[in-house]
Amino acid sequence: MKLNNKGFAITGVLYTVFVLFLLIITSVLAGLQLKRTMLERSVLTLEDSYVGDNLYESADGKEKIKAINAKAVGTEKKVAPVTGKYIFNIRNNFYSDAGTKDFPYNDNCGQDSDCAYTFTAEKTGYYKLETWGARGGNAGSNSGGKGGYSSGVVHLNANETLYVVVGGKGNSLSNAAGTAFGGYNGGGAAAGKTNKIVGSGGGATHIAKSTGVLWSLSSSPSSILLVAGGGGGSAYETADLYGYGGAGGGTNGNSGFGSDSRTGANVGSGGTQNAGGTQNAGGTQNAGSFGKGGSSGVDGTGGGGGYYGGGAGNWFTGGGGGSGYVSPELINATTIAGSQNVPEYPKQDEGNGYARITYYGEDAASLEGLSFLYGYTGTAQTFTPIFDGKYKIEAWGAQGGEFVSTQTAGKGGYSSGLIQLNKENTLYVYVGEKGKNASTNPSSGGWNGGGPSGNYGTQTVNAGGGGGATDVRLVRASATNTVWNEATSLRSRIIVAGGGGGAGNYTGYNIFGGAGGGLVGGSGTSKSTSPTYNAVPGGSQTLGRISPFGENSDGQFGYAVQSSVSTSYGGGGGGGYYGGAEGFGTGGSGGSGYISGHPECTNHDSGKVFENPKIYDGDSGLVPSPVDVNYMTGNSGDGYAKITYYGNGDVKVTDITCMAYLTKGTPINLNNISFLTSNCNEAKKNSLFAFEASEEEYNVITLAAVYSFER
Repeated sequence: MKLNNKGFAITGVLYTVFVLFLLIITSVLAGLQLKRTMLERSVLTLEDSYVGDNLYESADGKEKIKAINAKAVGTEKKVAPVTGKYIFNIRNNFYSDAGTKDFPYNDNCGQDSDCAYTFTAEKTGYYKLETWGARGGNAGSNSGGKGGYSSGVVHLNANETLYVVVGGKGNSLSNAAGTAFGGYNGGGAAAGKTNKIVGSGGGATHIAKSTGVLWSLSSSPSSILLVAGGGGGSAYETADLYGYGGAGGGTNGNSGFGSDSRTGANVGSGGTQNAGGTQNAGGTQNAGSFGKGGSSGVDGTGGGGGYYGGGAGNWFTGGGGGSGYVSPELINATTIAGSQNVPEYPKQDEGNGYARITYYGEDAASLEGLSFLYGYTGTAQTFTPIFDGKYKIEAWGAQGGEFVSTQTAGKGGYSSGLIQLNKENTLYVYVGEKGKNASTNPSSGGWNGGGPSGNYGTQTVNAGGGGGATDVRLVRASATNTVWNEATSLRSRIIVAGGGGGAGNYTGYNIFGGAGGGLVGGSGTSKSTSPTYNAVPGGSQTLGRISPFGENSDGQFGYAVQSSVSTSYGGGGGGGYYGGAEGFGTGGSGGSGYISGHPECTNHDSGKVFENPKIYDGDSGLVPSPVDVNYMTGNSGDGYAKITYYGNGDVKVTDITCMAYLTKGTPINLNNISFLTSNCNEAKKNSLFAFEASEEEYNVITLAAVYSFER
């Protein structure tokens, strides 16, 4: 075909346009591929290798990826290094599709009216019940006692009905004579006076098979399934005369606090399982009773509501907390005092109570991910497997007692593992108590093995007691439920988290307690570099620590011992598999951890061994929180234990890649991050986020936040 000049020109232009078009398409596709490759490489996989300093090397060895360690989220406050989009690779999280019903406090409830919610089971199966008691009334900046937490599992038939009554926070009265009414559902009233501030007691929260406020069920106590006690009210008179309300919950509510010796006998005590708390000085302050906190007649605070209410406080001291309660009808139930960390709930900072009922299902598979949390009670607690299968057991040791904030006690350690249990394998849970803070000599050690501090009484030399261990046993001590140190029972321990050593002070020297847990407990620090005051190492896998005061003071199997020498003044040793020891002018050493199946521990004689066993000491930043998704450096306060059902051991794994836009400096904390897609936010809300992915230590980074190449 013959073309003229014009035709050649048109053809040339079209050809040029076509070539340019191809170049543009090729460039775009290459860019998209590069972007896709970069984003893919930004998501860590199990094939990536840890090369140090939070750097991972990709599988092809061509790229190093900067990661943010999920285990450091929380206490170490890892933050976004730049502004941009971040990719989160969430692994091995249980995703629960369980139906949950929440019950907040009803502001329209009258003081004694029946404001019970009605809950009707839609399906036959297992339901987890949770209750939180209300806080006591504040007195200015002095917060009222916190409400407790109780939980347990019940089997309900379809159309079976429960009644939920949620407690209201205590009220405050400032600079006036008159009455501050107690919080709804049993909080005791407070009585005010000019130039004084008083708080009333917080109400209890309960779930029962009969309707009505708690005290109205006194004739049918067997209908009550669960009670979380309310906190006592606080008070303020002057900067030197004030009081704090005792926390509610636990088998016994906590006693209130008074700031000086005049008030010591006037605080309200906590309610128990069979009696209300008292006000020791008598007078016009009332004792607690079934379902009701004590009310003040004049110049005093109200006790918290509870199974039995706390006593009222006199002379502007704190009211006692109400007790919690769990019915024997419940499975693996527990009640925890509000002075411990408890699971959070919506609008918790407002102070009112809360309740939640979660349906899990009827069969074993539907209960996977169901967990049971145990706090300190001073008694042996029982765990009975609902189904045969594998269970994750976690234990947190208790912290040692402190001297002041600058002399820090050793924190409790952490042990965990996965174990096969059958329905007949009843376990006994012993949760350690925090060592008593330094006050008089000696300071008591925490329940379950914590040793007392030194008994040097001729000068101002004070130290804290050692923290108690937390352990799980196959045999309960036969004497009474409060005895922990029976030899046969101690030998049946299959997992132990060591308690921390007590801190102290000697004429201005800082004396820190050693960390609990780990294969060997931590050493306390010394007041001097002199060999006379050498720090004592912690308990190990084979022996308690050798005390400088002779063998009668050495740490023992399961517990620490106070020195037999009258001139000692060290912090108490922590309880553990083997206990720590009190030092001479040093902080107490921590007790050791233990778990059957760990390569550096002896397997238990029963043949029970754990898979994926882990032991961390109280100085480790790899300790997960027992109540939320964050991680912490050791455990503070009383100990905890947690048991989670894993079914047949084939853990549900949901690999979800999520993205969030973060500004530079934003803390990497799952509780505060809003993902860009709704499915990720839903997964975050419903997931237990159990970050245990692999036996390799570098794979503890199972949540990887990697800043992408999109800026």
